[in-house]
Amino acid sequence: MVCIITFARSWQTLIATRALGKAGIKVVTCDTDKFATAFFSKYSVGNFLYTNPAINEKKFILDLIEKCKYYKKKYNEEVMILPIHKETYVISKYRKRVEKHAKICVDDFENIMKVHNKANIPSMLKRYKIRHPKTFVIKDIIELYKIVPKLKFPVFIKVLESAASIGLKKVDDRDMLIYEYKKLVDEFNLKPKDYPILQEGVPGKDYCVTALMNKGKLKAMMTYVNIKCNPYKSGPGVYRKNVKSIVMEREAKKLLTKIKWHGLIEIDFRMTGDNKPYLIECNPRFWGGLNQSVASNVNYPLLAYKIAMEGDCETVKKYDKHVR
Repeated sequence: MVCIITFARSWQTLIATRALGKAGIKVVTCDTDKFATAFFSKYSVGNFLYTNPAINEKKFILDLIEKCKYYKKKYNEEVMILPIHKETYVISKYRKRVEKHAKICVDDFENIMKVHNKANIPSMLKRYKIRHPKTFVIKDIIELYKIVPKLKFPVFIKVLESAASIGLKKVDDRDMLIYEYKKLVDEFNLKPKDYPILQEGVPGKDYCVTALMNKGKLKAMMTYVNIKCNPYKSGPGVYRKNVKSIVMEREAKKLLTKIKWHGLIEIDFRMTGDNKPYLIECNPRFWGGLNQSVASNVNYPLLAYKIAMEGDCETVKKYDKHVR
């Protein structure tokens, strides 16, 4: 049993490497950085460098295929690729080529883009009657000027395809909105078709609902909340606790079932004081709080591995709700 895990520099990859390695799976880690963190894990039996997919997607895929062939021959076993970070999207895009040489637990590229691109989310959520913040898709700057008087502040400016707090700006008043919007457009050199969305803020607390689906069937779901973030308020969580929210998880399951999701996903919600969940955005890949999930006995890397290699995994119905 061999699993190749990408983006070895990340904490998610280190957690996944440990989770699979402890289960007796041979883990091979890879990255563009020769000093990537997971390279130095005792559970990584080998590592290699690949072409940066942001520079050359096809060469990146060829690099992975070459290594799949190598490790398949070396160990005489089937190989799985467990993608971390944005490599997930590229592997999904070329999944037909990849699946000739390796097993994966990743949805189709079209389905991933439905939930990853923030401009697609509002119409989809409206169709499935899932509560979400008022969101505006901007196609030109003139349209922005027309929308500003209608907005309720604070407002979040969000780049369509971003990770963590990159490409995100909170604005508290009308005077700064257009300035900050244009600044973000210039910073990312965006064309009109890629202009950021505007999303009105919702009062309440942020929650993260994580899930694993097997062709539209729920296999695992757990929810946590960030107690502390770094940087404060705007950065990723550094201290978390588990929670159980039937209403949030019901909405997440509804969406994932409707779109027949396959693979891993994390969905951000904001819960108001009157117990109404608002779906903020979806991250169709491993999330920053993966260690929280694994520590709670929801071993997502291993579950995804089983789906890829065996076709299915056990359904996780309980997890430790007291983990911090």
